[in-house]
Amino acid sequence: MTIVCILNYNNVWGQGETNNWFFGTNAGISFSGGAPVALPNGSLISGEGVASISSAAGNILMYTDGTTIYDRNDNIMPNGNGLFGGNSSSQSAIIIKRPNSNNIYYVFTVAQAALSEGICYSTVNMTLNGGFGDIVAATKNTSLIGPTTEKLSAKAL
Repeated sequence: MTIVCILNYNNVWGQGETNNWFFGTNAGISFSGGAPVALPNGSLISGEGVASISSAAGNILMYTDGTTIYDRNDNIMPNGNGLFGGNSSSQSAIIIKRPNSNNIYYVFTVAQAALSEGICYSTVNMTLNGGFGDIVAATKNTSLIGPTTEKLSAKAL
């Protein structure tokens, strides 16, 4: 009797969607290389809630303070101003990739101080604007519920 054993070894790497953080005054940190590296040229000026998302490979796609969305080159995305999030909300925005899509993201925002705007969402299509992303105008600031204030959270399923 002959027994054959075949071993298959594959490297498995974690997803890089959370590798880059932007916050404060033009500050950021990248964990893409393992050890944290400062990203001193971000465009945010925010004392509170911010959100960012990167590609699975760990390359920054966009970041926001809830009122403005910036692309990977720190420029304001087309239609990227005037979001209804509050840059003084403790968690002003969350960015979530649309299920089963590599190019569509939802940016959920929340107002500060129980304003009537409440929770809204805008859709970002990363295939637009030469691959730098653009807010789909028809969905910008789509209201979900209001008034609400200050907090957002999400859980991956």
